[in-house]
Amino acid sequence: MTSHILGKAPGWSKELTWTFMGWVLWQYVFLTLSLQAVHFVSVEDPQHNTMPPQDASEAKLWHLQGHWNAFLGTPIADQWFVTAKHVGGSLGDTFHLIGQPYMAVVKIPDPESDLTLWGVSDPFPDFVPIYSGSQEAGRRTLLFGKGPSRGEAVWLEVSGSQTLRGWKWGHQHKVLRWGENRIHHVLQEHGLVDRNLGELIVAFFDQDGLPNEAGLSGGDSGGGMFIKIHQQWYLAGISYSAGGEFKVRESDAPFKAMLFDNGGLYQKGKSTDSGEIWIPIPLQDEPQPGQIAGTRMSYRRDWIEQQIKNHADPLDAIILESAEQAEGPYEPVKHWSLVTQPLGLKIDQIQETQFYRIKAHTPLKLFAPIDMDTYLILPFKG
Repeated sequence: MTSHILGKAPGWSKELTWTFMGWVLWQYVFLTLSLQAVHFVSVEDPQHNTMPPQDASEAKLWHLQGHWNAFLGTPIADQWFVTAKHVGGSLGDTFHLIGQPYMAVVKIPDPESDLTLWGVSDPFPDFVPIYSGSQEAGRRTLLFGKGPSRGEAVWLEVSGSQTLRGWKWGHQHKVLRWGENRIHHVLQEHGLVDRNLGELIVAFFDQDGLPNEAGLSGGDSGGGMFIKIHQQWYLAGISYSAGGEFKVRESDAPFKAMLFDNGGLYQKGKSTDSGEIWIPIPLQDEPQPGQIAGTRMSYRRDWIEQQIKNHADPLDAIILESAEQAEGPYEPVKHWSLVTQPLGLKIDQIQETQFYRIKAHTPLKLFAPIDMDTYLILPFKG
């Protein structure tokens, strides 16, 4: 794409917004803003939608949003949940679902997207199927996030009058909220694939959108984006990015915001050649809404299901080996179990000197064995 598209007239449509964002995305490095809060267009009340939806099937999704440290995750199999890779986490951390704790014992980061699969020690009471089709565009999506109400209003002077553009990100208070939006398109670009981000589903923060029209901001990462097909809800996306960093005037201090009209402002970008830059967004008659993006689950569904098939019991993803000499040869240790205090592998006590190593999908570090008289604990971290 070339920059002359940015001045295209008349007006600004969602299609032109998509074109402009595509230009920003690939002419410059897309700046991912970690997410934090469900923002509503029409409601300022910080208590809005902090209870489950009234619809029973939507309320079920509310209860299947687990708390993963400061973020969210969604169970997708008996002992597996998925969240955004960039929110981090460690083995031994606790995933809280419907008031119950589940210890993370296995981590499998997706090499081709911003997803991480986490295996837990005990089965979940329920989980959500992954959407496998290609018809996300145009469908209503139910969104979830943990964070504050919208922050300070953003105003822009247009033709001598102050016009509302949206809201800055507020202060995080980690309260689960739900909202809705409509998926506009799927973003399939070589640039995303080259950066191991896969494909994204994109929605716009419209001023005249759905009754609970919502955008996202910093701390909502990992939250589910769900669509309904023939009375069945599916996980279509995992929240990845939203909004951006803006200035009203180029000389102003920057702020992070979720806006329903970006027109006339400066948005932060990052040139591969010259570093941080501020890109002027053309002022148009029609709104230029901000966008939210989620990692497209259908793009990585086969890979996810293969991992789960290979490791129906998450602990199958951990291989413990031992040898009499540090240089080997190493052989699998067939009998071991998991302990949680401290997190480690429990093995039978033996008299001979042994060396141990552990294999997993992510690097793990073994610590000095703990002698428990009749057995050993091999603590690990990762």
